[in-house]
Amino acid sequence: MPQGLLVSANYPPARGGIQNYIYDLYSSLPTGLFHVLTLPRPGGKEFDAAQNLAVTTATCPGFARKLRHLIMVVTAAGLVARHNIRYVHCGVVTPDGRVGYTLKHLTGRPYLVFSYGKDISPEQKPQRLALKRKVLLNAEVVVTISRHTKELLLRLGIADDRIEIIPPPVDVDFFTPGLKDSKIANSLGFEGRKIILSVGRLIERKGFDTMIRALPTVVRAVPEACYAIVGSGAYLRELQDLAEGLGMRNHVLFLGDVEDVNLPDLYRLCDVFALINRTLPNGDCEGFGIVLLEAQACGRPVIGGLAGGVPEALVDGVTGSLVDPLSPEDAAHAIIRVLTDSALAQRMGEAGRRRAEAEFSVQTQARRFQELINRRFGQA
Repeated sequence: MPQGLLVSANYPPARGGIQNYIYDLYSSLPTGLFHVLTLPRPGGKEFDAAQNLAVTTATCPGFARKLRHLIMVVTAAGLVARHNIRYVHCGVVTPDGRVGYTLKHLTGRPYLVFSYGKDISPEQKPQRLALKRKVLLNAEVVVTISRHTKELLLRLGIADDRIEIIPPPVDVDFFTPGLKDSKIANSLGFEGRKIILSVGRLIERKGFDTMIRALPTVVRAVPEACYAIVGSGAYLRELQDLAEGLGMRNHVLFLGDVEDVNLPDLYRLCDVFALINRTLPNGDCEGFGIVLLEAQACGRPVIGGLAGGVPEALVDGVTGSLVDPLSPEDAAHAIIRVLTDSALAQRMGEAGRRRAEAEFSVQTQARRFQELINRRFGQA
């Protein structure tokens, strides 16, 4: 019988950082420890049938969206009673955490809730932030992904002893070093070029524009340099116009969304990975930067912005470099340094791989998470 119930509206096969984070942790725990409650997802039935986690999908038709919370609570309460669930875990503060909060008042079951930083940023409506704060204050424990996001929770009044940090894990058996695939390189027009790679949603805080602004300086020093961007989003047109305006159209390639299974090959194609992230005026920032870990696991040097939780995702001067996220010149200097010093790039790539294996593997993070559960909720 399961000891815990995981309530997670964000769950695979839906794609995203939260989905991957939650799935990596819970699928690595002992079989049968958790039952999952989620919402309908395209391909969900087939995905769930192939996993070792029991999954219940709450029926929530589109016309009943306003009743979703009630439907989730009723379904969760039934699972708690049927399986004598001892504790509830909530994948995000809202809507999942609201379910945990309501169940605690109905059944007395303690709950854990995850928070990632952006979900508690101060620019949202005060009443919405107040609801999230209530959910967080009533949790037995709040799990977050970095020291930076912990600081945000402390500012909300969450007690230090109620906060635990479990950084995102990286699958070091999937993201591995390897040679560049010449067929893929040729198909993309990368043959003979030095590749700078970024992966992520095309949004302002990711800093794709800063990297494009850095390109003219990079290209003057390394004429064969090319910037490849994987991802989609509303920022695409602005980035395309920026590249055109700077005369960099032939040095920037927008690859769009790529299936997760193809990401390792793209990381291996690049000579350096860049995420020149920044904090926006409204406080929006990168909570951690899992793509930096994926690139390091593939043995690639990384360049990150000195903002948010990214300084925790790499070791400055060892696995890569941290740069001023508002300075294209600083980014260009770091990129040029790696592209023109193959020995440095190799040392950084090898150090990044070692760190990914030692500190961020799925097995390591799942073990830490299991210890957290035992400490906070008692042995299974």
